[in-house]
Amino acid sequence: MAPIFPPWNSADWTPQNDSLRGGSSTSALTIISGRNSAVFSGVLDSRTLGGAGFASFRTTGTKSWDWSGENGLEIKLLGGNKRVFTLVLKTDIPEDDSDNETSTVSYEYNFTPSQDTAETTIIAPFPSFKPRYRGRPATDAPPLDISRVKRMSFMVRSFFGKPEQEGKFRLEIESVSPTTKEGDEDNDEWENIDTPPAEKGWW
Repeated sequence: MAPIFPPWNSADWTPQNDSLRGGSSTSALTIISGRNSAVFSGVLDSRTLGGAGFASFRTTGTKSWDWSGENGLEIKLLGGNKRVFTLVLKTDIPEDDSDNETSTVSYEYNFTPSQDTAETTIIAPFPSFKPRYRGRPATDAPPLDISRVKRMSFMVRSFFGKPEQEGKFRLEIESVSPTTKEGDEDNDEWENIDTPPAEKGWW
């Protein structure tokens, strides 16, 4: 199956950061035409929201991706700093294409680049995408339906104040493609931490 990305087009992406809830994190997606890649970068700040924080870039509009028969997504990276990044898929989105996406379940896969300048290939198996709702595990959600994926995001989040996630981040993405290759379990070492009550379930 052909890659989902590239081609990379800035009109296909829009930022979605914790500023929606009064936070200070920032993000950008820069298209590098000479390398045929996209750089997701910015600053993650969790102090403004008392430990919570996230920065992301998502696709615009409503997609109609059907990856039936594939095992997962292959993400080819051209570098990235040592952060836990998250690939997010959605099968349901607001009808008005607004930023109010917290009302729908997200399916998330965590991964970490090997080092700043190294090429890395991540295989994200579809069964390993974990459902979350408002930043918390959605234990009653159905499995990811890969026949009707409508949105994709790249995200970095605080995991409720983890200092390793704080500050400047950078991830250069060469391509994202459906694949029949076998994949890896995601990096879930921070998935089961307790959430402080004041965080109200946000990242």
